[in-house]
Amino acid sequence: MYPDIINESVEKNKDNEEELAEHRRLELQQLKEQLKEWEIHFFDLIKESPKQESARLMVSQVVRFILSRRGMLEKTKESKTLPMDEIEKYLKIPRKKIETVQKYIIAVLLICTGDFHLIKEHVNFINGM
Repeated sequence: MYPDIINESVEKNKDNEEELAEHRRLELQQLKEQLKEWEIHFFDLIKESPKQESARLMVSQVVRFILSRRGMLEKTKESKTLPMDEIEKYLKIPRKKIETVQKYIIAVLLICTGDFHLIKEHVNFINGM
């Protein structure tokens, strides 16, 4: 009796994992298509991924800043560029620092504002989004 219950449980778990993997694959494909509109590739994100804690904090600050200003987010999406002047002025972050992770910031903005529930889990240093 117990082996049957265990086997059934294992099969259900396997099905759930396969379904989750398929959803993740679809989200990644959708993100890839959105990034393409910005001329960003996954390889770019690997290169620009913030390695140090201070860089991750800066990305978090910039993303939160843009998300907290609805008009700024819309302007960013329309112009396909970050509002560098506003970021420099209000956050006091030098333009050169922002430029080193610009594509990464854009990708995080797309993830945070899109229907990417599984991918959002991996952008864990921007808590509360």
